[in-house]
Amino acid sequence: MPRSISKKGKGSREVCSWFIVAKKPNSYIINKWLVAFADKFINEKEWKYFMLHDTLCDLYDSDGIIKEKNR
Repeated sequence: MPRSISKKGKGSREVCSWFIVAKKPNSYIINKWLVAFADKFINEKEWKYFMLHDTLCDLYDSDGIIKEKNR
């Protein structure tokens, strides 16, 4: 389940995508995020509004390298 907090009917997300920075090309996190999001985009019949954000939260929860780099 993606992490989110509802405040008076307005969604609040733990992850934002409006500002993404990678120190160098071929970032592990960005590459994994791209592959995971593309897979969901291609294979899911219904897309959630926050699918991009939820994908990154899922990776954080399931990928030890991403979790360790972002503590």
